[in-house]
Amino acid sequence: RLENIIQEAAQSVANAREDLSAIQLVLNDTSVKYNSCAQLRETLEQEASESEFEKNRLLSMCELHDELLNRYESLSKGDVPLVNVSARTEFEVEKKMVSGKSKMDKISNII
Repeated sequence: RLENIIQEAAQSVANAREDLSAIQLVLNDTSVKYNSCAQLRETLEQEASESEFEKNRLLSMCELHDELLNRYESLSKGDVPLVNVSARTEFEVEKKMVSGKSKMDKISNII
């Protein structure tokens, strides 16, 4: 009777070891798949982030293009907004324009 119990216990231990080995194999396989998926997820998140940045950059460029187009169309129609500046600023601008004109005249004389 005792031998039967020992034999059954030994069989149970052997079965438990086989089950443990099978569980370890599945666990190792699952861990490898999990790590692979985690790396893939990180890669996809990085690509999505880069794509989102590029999309936002392109949208900003389109908005800028539209704004410039509207401004140039307004200017070509003659819709030039007045600019309010101080007398000092106006004087400085005229001074630079005169200076630029005199430089152009000197260049013209040399040519």
